[in-house]
Amino acid sequence: MSRRLRLWITVLALPLAALGLLVAEPDIDLRWEHHPSHFWLVLTVAGVNVALGLFASEAAARRDDDRTFLVSMALLASAGFLGLHALATPGVLLDHTTAGFSVAARVGLLLAAGFARTWHAMWWEWHVLMAVAFGAILVAARLEYRREGSLTAVFAGIYLDRTLRRIDRHEAERLSAVVDAIRSGGPVDQILARFRQEGMSREEADVLERSARELSRVDALFHLYVAPQLATSLARQPERARLGGGEREVSVLFADLAGFPGFSEDRPASEVVEMLNRYWAAAVPAVLEEGGLIDRFAGDAIIVVFNAVAEQPDHAVRAARAALAIRSEADRLAADHSSWPRFRIAVSTGPAMVGNVGADLQRSFTVIGDTINLAARLQATAPPGEVVIGPTTWEDLGDRATVVPLGPAELRGKREPVPVYRLVSVTG
Repeated sequence: MSRRLRLWITVLALPLAALGLLVAEPDIDLRWEHHPSHFWLVLTVAGVNVALGLFASEAAARRDDDRTFLVSMALLASAGFLGLHALATPGVLLDHTTAGFSVAARVGLLLAAGFARTWHAMWWEWHVLMAVAFGAILVAARLEYRREGSLTAVFAGIYLDRTLRRIDRHEAERLSAVVDAIRSGGPVDQILARFRQEGMSREEADVLERSARELSRVDALFHLYVAPQLATSLARQPERARLGGGEREVSVLFADLAGFPGFSEDRPASEVVEMLNRYWAAAVPAVLEEGGLIDRFAGDAIIVVFNAVAEQPDHAVRAARAALAIRSEADRLAADHSSWPRFRIAVSTGPAMVGNVGADLQRSFTVIGDTINLAARLQATAPPGEVVIGPTTWEDLGDRATVVPLGPAELRGKREPVPVYRLVSVTG
């Protein structure tokens, strides 16, 4: 049992034990009526009520909570009644007993009659118990304030449900602000200090910071597996996570390593993975620089889609520039590793279904349609170290691209030959 719990049990048990003793043994009761003591006791309790009422009123104003406001009004009204009752004590400020004092005393004695057999004992017992009760409330509020460091946290237990829901929304906004600061390297301490000034307790601020840092850590881990523009889109429009999708005009970049099966057959898996990661470390920045969305890595292949999420009217140009950049970076790496396979890259433009496939428990964002199939078929026709494009991409690029026609190619799944172009350069 904690020290605080033992203290509160003692505070509550002693007056009740004394009251029980007087009820059980009325002969030990004493008649005691001392007006100066009554004056100071009741006036002190009135002051305690004023303090509690003001604190509750301030908390109600900060949280805009009706219940806390009513509690503050009840405390202040009690303070007014007790203050007038104290001032009306005969023999202190007034020479005679007033009607208000007599009525108040009789009302108190009537309420106390249910707790004892003799009214004269309750004249002082009632006042002492009242003082103990309000004193306990004040001590509890002070301890809570010292522990939480916030006035609004002292009265958190009596807030209305709608106030708590509003606080939850506010806390979510605060959490987002701290997460954003952590991501950007901003002043987290200054943000938390501002929240403390707005009424957040010390414990709440600590929990908020720990939650924000853990959320940032997990978010950073998941961002490694999700395309940046897709993560941003889902954060802004969570409904885009639903299964299904819609048709969009896209450009698809498909690249794989020519001769990869033979290369991987003669080497340890660790060496193969190291080679792939070196290539991807060079290719991914080139893709992201052009705003491409990496659909997936498939062994030695990478599939990139442009205009899948973000609006990119120039998606064909972006895809072409990214393809040439990947080839350039791969050439640089291959210059130091002559045995490494080279990329074959193709770009295809056309309509595709863009969205989520899978099940309720797990799903994947992907692109489906003939455009992506054509990119895969075109890539198979490309010489190692070269980039080829299909007819629709060539038309979209227009005079911004320098190409070498390779003639029509018979592609699996196509009834008619498809014109193929080797991309040399692109401007714009």
